[in-house]
Amino acid sequence: MNSSPAIALLTLNFLLGFQDVSIKKEFIKSEDNYKYINISLWQPFIDVERSSRISASQQTSERQKLISAMALHWKQEGDLLSFDGLGPSIETQRNFTDFDLSFEWKIPPKADFAIFLKGVPGPHFGEPPQGASEKNKKGSGGLFLNKRFSPYPSLIADLPPENWNRTRIRMRGDRVTVWLNGQQVVEGIPLENSWDRRKPVPIEGPIGLQGRGTPFQVRNMTIHPLEP
Repeated sequence: MNSSPAIALLTLNFLLGFQDVSIKKEFIKSEDNYKYINISLWQPFIDVERSSRISASQQTSERQKLISAMALHWKQEGDLLSFDGLGPSIETQRNFTDFDLSFEWKIPPKADFAIFLKGVPGPHFGEPPQGASEKNKKGSGGLFLNKRFSPYPSLIADLPPENWNRTRIRMRGDRVTVWLNGQQVVEGIPLENSWDRRKPVPIEGPIGLQGRGTPFQVRNMTIHPLEP
């Protein structure tokens, strides 16, 4: 008996991993998809508000110090980017509007870091606190500085420290969706502008790695700009 064409197509799609086809169709053409574990594509995080209050010569001097500190504390080895916990945060030299960001990360015990989305602090990643009272509140991926909208992930999907975690972040406008180790932990939550809550999140801005005083590693990072 011949197999149903619909069943055959469904089986083929599953085997080939086509569950993401609808997502991939939204990516801008392939030459605009970027691998971002290349230190030359990054720069020290620039506090725009502070820079506007100091002289041009002070800005230049401060920037040179940050560049030197970045070179000392951020190291690239192949497709792996390591931070020792002592230097400045970094951001992409390019600005993004809507995008799909994928990467893997690893931390030692009690470490954490965050991701800047369009220049604004976004999802937080770190070892979940212990204790039943904290369960389902403080896992990784939540928009931790949100006040009006939920700052927490819907569940804890973290692997223990010293393990590689897979993360995907999709941002359209101010709406953020986060997947951690294959599980959706944030779905379409607006990101609040924690720099100035009177203002909306910028239409475009850099993606950043926010150091918070502890070491971490990132690998296999790609940023896919999305179709408008």
